[in-house]
Amino acid sequence: MFNGWRRQGGWPIGCAFADDAVRVVQLCDETSHILETVRLPLEADRRSEDWPSAATAALRQALGDHAFSGRQVVSCLPIEQMRYRHLRLAPMPDAELAAAVRYRTAQELNWSVEQLCVDYFDVGEVLDAGKRRHEVIAVAAAQQDVEAHAAMLHAAGCTLTALDADAGALARCLSPMASTADGDACRPRFIIEMGSSGSALIVVHQGLPRFIRTIDIGRREIITRAARAADLGEHGESKISQLLTTAASAELEGADARRAQAALDEAFVSVGRDLGREVMLCLHYLSQARLFEFEPDVGCVIGAGSGREALTAALNDTSRIAFEMLETLLVPGLQRIGDRLPADTTLEDWLLPIGLALYGREDAMQGVAA
Repeated sequence: MFNGWRRQGGWPIGCAFADDAVRVVQLCDETSHILETVRLPLEADRRSEDWPSAATAALRQALGDHAFSGRQVVSCLPIEQMRYRHLRLAPMPDAELAAAVRYRTAQELNWSVEQLCVDYFDVGEVLDAGKRRHEVIAVAAAQQDVEAHAAMLHAAGCTLTALDADAGALARCLSPMASTADGDACRPRFIIEMGSSGSALIVVHQGLPRFIRTIDIGRREIITRAARAADLGEHGESKISQLLTTAASAELEGADARRAQAALDEAFVSVGRDLGREVMLCLHYLSQARLFEFEPDVGCVIGAGSGREALTAALNDTSRIAFEMLETLLVPGLQRIGDRLPADTTLEDWLLPIGLALYGREDAMQGVAA
């Protein structure tokens, strides 16, 4: 997306920047994969001036440690820098659609056209008050954020093949292009992707996102609620953050550790209930919009860290979606990759870079991990 290009016949490198690590993946052929992760320094923070240099150094190290083929990279911006808008446009020639989406998106966001990079997912024709409309999901980011991300990749010796939307990458991994023999795969699926300070609520169907909504509830909200409840004093959020990522904190022991863990568990439940209510609002919209023959009835949560099970249980109590473990929803062919991951990571950590590495190679997904 965003005016990217792809070298024909090549396998791009999927590159995803998490809060604590840079992960790169190249699916060299149907049986050979390269997966490399480099941890960012503990003091690195996406909001700090030092983060781009730390991330660039980590990416350069990751690419240098293995025999990656080429330096053509597909990457994505963090959730917090992305904007999504559902637009219903009057029917028009395909040649005019991109310009119309760009103009309408700038209007919706109250930004100038020059400030934005815009692309879109094509949802298709819908009926709106008896009139035919063309529905798209506009995907937008600030031009300065796109340029900063591209500059960071360039500094690491990479060429940006395409800047994808994370929703598209996840859809490749969690929504089969065609239904299976039992027909279950043809139903849309609900994905909650938790970021640092926000989350994306995504409905995927047949390999593509069909609904996207972003909200200001992310992992920092979990940390803030837990730190407030645990009352750990100065640097309380830092101590809770360690529990969130590692399930242990060197700074906490005894009663403090137990109080912090109890507060963190309750924060996951509290945020899970809030997310469940947001899911119900999305389902109400989908029922009114009639985008699908069937509404989504299963889903998963990505990015919740050590409290995924508690958060998922709270979601299931609050919404009518059956949120399941990620592994049960993978598209055919990706399950075996989980057996080849580094010992200190999980499949959840790698889902986004794997989806990015599959950019433009949807035809190869079924055999990637055979």
